[in-house]
Amino acid sequence: MRVLPEMLYIASGADVQEVWIMSKKKILVFALTVALLIAVQTVHAHTLAPAFSFTDTEGQTRTLSSFRGKVVLLEFFSVSCGACAREVDQLKTVYNTFPTNLVMISIGIDTDDTLSAVKAYKTSKAIPWIMAGNPSAPRAHSPIYTLYDGRFCGSGIPQIYIIDQAGYIRYCHIGTTSSSTLATEIKTLISPTITVISPNGGQSWVRGTTHAIKWTSTGSPGVYVKIELLKSGIVNKIIASSTANDGSYSWTISSTQTLGTDYKIR
Repeated sequence: MRVLPEMLYIASGADVQEVWIMSKKKILVFALTVALLIAVQTVHAHTLAPAFSFTDTEGQTRTLSSFRGKVVLLEFFSVSCGACAREVDQLKTVYNTFPTNLVMISIGIDTDDTLSAVKAYKTSKAIPWIMAGNPSAPRAHSPIYTLYDGRFCGSGIPQIYIIDQAGYIRYCHIGTTSSSTLATEIKTLISPTITVISPNGGQSWVRGTTHAIKWTSTGSPGVYVKIELLKSGIVNKIIASSTANDGSYSWTISSTQTLGTDYKIR
């Protein structure tokens, strides 16, 4: 790419990873150094989970957003689905593996998944996590299910989503999924992680202008983070030696910053 006068080009390159899970699109991932040298995990998707509210089998009204700060396993199922019934034992293992750091929700999606039917299913199978019926049953499929089905990883049930502490979808599965697979994915989120969402590759920034560096964090990566600017893989300057881990930092590019096409944020 041609370097324009007074332009600082934040390039893609060695830090870029191709991610094909769920969205089938290439996602640019930049590294951000975390205080205390906590390792950065690579996310597999970065899509905010569609918001919804529901009434569980105990009559309590809940919202997905009320569980921010914890990892959420969201399952769409039906009481008449054989594969869903076989998945219950796998989900029980996951539930017992993460008794405090994980919220599990199963929502019935079919026309026969009335609240009473799901409550009976929950009792008969001794399911300990949160469950809800289809509020549109017996007239139509669940409106909550339509927010997700076919948008992220295909169609069918059981359909399972792993949502991180910030409310972003990280993994999804169609069909029966082993407890070991789900546990491995959940562990990567419960461990401290930070993911940079801006810049995300290819930006051209002018010297003397101000830009927001943005990130999300999961787990407990620390109260403060360190942000560095690399040129040709070598630290060019420390943008912030210690700034609050609040997801955003405003950076004004120095008027004397060397021009180049090989800068990266770390």
